[in-house]
Amino acid sequence: MLPVISIPREKIVDTKVVIYPSMTYGIDLKNKCIIGTIDGVEALKQSIYLILATQRYRYPIYNWDYGTDIDPLYGMRKDFVIPELQNRIHEALLQDDRITDVNTFKINHIGSGKYEVSFLVQSKITDTLEINEVIEI
Repeated sequence: MLPVISIPREKIVDTKVVIYPSMTYGIDLKNKCIIGTIDGVEALKQSIYLILATQRYRYPIYNWDYGTDIDPLYGMRKDFVIPELQNRIHEALLQDDRITDVNTFKINHIGSGKYEVSFLVQSKITDTLEINEVIEI
């Protein structure tokens, strides 16, 4: 039998939510090197880029909630890929607790499995952040 612990209501203390800084190492993708540390909006932009660039379920270092699952879309018809790409990006980015919503998608097929994707990200750090990426499937 497990012990039952009862705490009187008057002894329960209010808890405070602490938001930790999003400080991380900054990556210079052009020169392929670390440029120091970044925080705030720049850290959020880098996180969005890395989530979109990482294939979900492929790398054992990441848990299964990290990254996008776009590889299964390879070879599918454009009219299927566009709405599915929107759903998968939305799902992947909402795993980051700083992001509150992802909306206003514009997706254009630019040929040979490449899609130009732009969307707006609402977050706890900044009101609206516009993201423009080219995604290859």
